[in-house]
Amino acid sequence: MPMRILPLILLLAACAPAGMTSGAPVRDPSAASAAPQVSEAEMEAQLHAAVNRRRQSRGLAPFAFDTGMAEIARQHSRDMAAERVPFGHAGFDARVAAVRRLGRFSSFAENVGFNDFASDRAAEVAFNGFVQSAGHRRNLDGAFTRTGIGVARSGRTYYFTQVFAR
Repeated sequence: MPMRILPLILLLAACAPAGMTSGAPVRDPSAASAAPQVSEAEMEAQLHAAVNRRRQSRGLAPFAFDTGMAEIARQHSRDMAAERVPFGHAGFDARVAAVRRLGRFSSFAENVGFNDFASDRAAEVAFNGFVQSAGHRRNLDGAFTRTGIGVARSGRTYYFTQVFAR
């Protein structure tokens, strides 16, 4: 199987509330230890900016970044990284309940992914994987107004959770 296909196949989990998939992280064979180090917070900002650039290029309103939703997303990424929950959407209903406590929202969705690329490329790889997946893309282009993004690391692997609400 060509390496260029692996990010799409192994990076992503189903983006609807139901269903989970798992797999080995996508490895970056060219990752060098001299690559610039990017913090998880910077990756969250990079992914948010990439999503909003995509939305604006398609004539869609950008997502407002919600710090409360980001903390909820961040905790799910931490739980996956620490193997307290399997990679995927386990606990989605609890995250929805937590987002509901933040405000009056009527619909919710979530994208999750992981990869093993250098920190300076990890958010870009996650974004590209989301765009290449019809279900994830539907959330990126959806009628949501707010988002929260959380990134956590375990070893060389970065876990991404993006929560959407309207």
